[in-house]
Amino acid sequence: MTIQNPVIRGMFAVNLVFSATIISYPDQGYAQEQNNNEAITFWHKYAAEAQQLKEQAHQAFEKEMAHVATLKSQADADLKKAVQKAKNRVQNAEHEEFDAAISDAVKIKSKAMTQYNNKLAEAEKLKNKANAKFVNDLDKARKKIDAIGQDAKRKFDQEEAKVKLLVEGQKASDEKAHHPKAISLAESGATLSKDDLKNITELPERIQHTELSSRSIPLQEVPERPDTLFHLGDSFFGSGPISKGFELPTGAVWQPQFFPFGTYSTAVQTSDDGNQQVSEWVNSLDIYGNLNLTPTERLLIGFTPFDNNGQFSGYNIYPKGEGVDATNGHVQVLFFEGRFDSLFPGLKSPTGNWASFDFALGRQPVNYQSGILINDTIDSIGITRTSLNLFGSAEATITGLFGWNFINRSDNIRDDKAQLIGLFSTFNYAEHQIEADLVVVYDVNDSNPSNGLNFAFSSYQQLWGVLNTTFSYNQSIALNKDTTVSQTGALLLSQFNLTPPYTVDNAYMNVFWGIGEFTSAARNSNAGGPLGQVGLLFSASGLGSYGPALPSDAQNMFGGAIGYERYLGSIHRKIIFEFGGVTKDSAIALGAQFEQALGSNFLWTLGSYVSHQENHKRSVGYGVRSVFSVFF
Repeated sequence: MTIQNPVIRGMFAVNLVFSATIISYPDQGYAQEQNNNEAITFWHKYAAEAQQLKEQAHQAFEKEMAHVATLKSQADADLKKAVQKAKNRVQNAEHEEFDAAISDAVKIKSKAMTQYNNKLAEAEKLKNKANAKFVNDLDKARKKIDAIGQDAKRKFDQEEAKVKLLVEGQKASDEKAHHPKAISLAESGATLSKDDLKNITELPERIQHTELSSRSIPLQEVPERPDTLFHLGDSFFGSGPISKGFELPTGAVWQPQFFPFGTYSTAVQTSDDGNQQVSEWVNSLDIYGNLNLTPTERLLIGFTPFDNNGQFSGYNIYPKGEGVDATNGHVQVLFFEGRFDSLFPGLKSPTGNWASFDFALGRQPVNYQSGILINDTIDSIGITRTSLNLFGSAEATITGLFGWNFINRSDNIRDDKAQLIGLFSTFNYAEHQIEADLVVVYDVNDSNPSNGLNFAFSSYQQLWGVLNTTFSYNQSIALNKDTTVSQTGALLLSQFNLTPPYTVDNAYMNVFWGIGEFTSAARNSNAGGPLGQVGLLFSASGLGSYGPALPSDAQNMFGGAIGYERYLGSIHRKIIFEFGGVTKDSAIALGAQFEQALGSNFLWTLGSYVSHQENHKRSVGYGVRSVFSVFF
């Protein structure tokens, strides 16, 4: 028997699988109880009757399907003849009666399609009738199985429940197995493509060999979001009604919401870079108060009461053997950020939103070129325009920045006379992202200024769909003379990383080349050198005197690092191994760092390294540290 209609093919496949599942039902139920002979006897009796009913149902169903196939074949043949008749009418028409021939051909085709659809409808009715009878016969077979006595049912209740779940899961799978395109084409009377026909033909085999599990999996329990210490106004990402707030004279509606957040870290660490050994216990506390006014406007204030200008409260175990008090009440961060058209909704225009600018004003963190160009907290004002279409990009962002105070130069020391002007841009394309930045740092009211120009370009992209890459070029130029804070040089950095197949790990390799004496435009006292992006062995700890294993100033040297970040069982535990080296002092180092998250608010970090370098008091250096952090 050959079934042409794709709908009938799909229904036939569904019924084949469904009936096979029903017949396998008794075999699965009573295979577990072989010690009860009486129960087995009853089971086989009813199973045999159910098998007989099933076979009769299949015979009747196949007979009806054969009739349906015949009707469909006749309909296809009649339609083909009518279409050919219409073509002949047009082809044989004389020039003067061509229009009449076209009209006759349309009528012939319309009549043929009507007859074709009527025959399809008749076939559909026969198919539905056959299907209903088939389902009814199968239901009788199932009732035979359900007629087993209470004693047998009690013994096999567990297995019976499993089979029912399997049947329901298979029915759901069968319903999803219909090919939407094939059904749509069949109902419209169009001809299926070879791919569609093959898809329907192989449907029963695909259902039979599916690897989808029929076991139900309950919804996983979602952990609760860690709450803030306290909040005023609406809760942070909470649920429920939102406060009405109040309206400003500008038309903006503010809904104030305040909450604190921060990080406390305490560390015991010892290190020896080959010239100086330090052992210490240090503490830091970064605490912020966040006042949200709207989704785009907020005021942020921050303090670091346990550290000040690179000094951290705690105890210097070696070499001084004394306590360190760096407590202070200095405001380290204080800025307001927002959006002009949110503060002044009346400025919006239907022809173009010229007031769609973001801004930030105050003492704020500034970071560009992944911290190579600028990594500092500066008293500044920045104005940003987003969603621009420049130079063929899908989206571009331009930021202008002016900093007038609180600037740390490239030696990580504050320069109270320095000011900064910068222009920063980002361009997003289909395959990559490009950043282009320009900065000028200059001294005011200084008879011996150290002015400098920095510009940088970087490109981020993914190669071959698996390899993430970054290429950056940073250039510094001393505008009047070379000093420790403003010199001429360049830094080229290439970064490569990928996720190995079937893991969530990260394998990476970073290579740099420092040409001349490159200097950053601004670097925080705890930021270390510009090579922090190369790897663990080059990055500053940001906590105490525990420095990098390898030089991070990037001046007149070549080097790199290769490492592997491995997650151990879950994302809450990982370890990083890294090897690196530089040409300066022929230094090499091997390091590792282990991190363990404890709940949602705690993190324990254990790190160590060993290094070898020339031109130092000791050729071997080392470092070991243990850090416990609390996030709130």
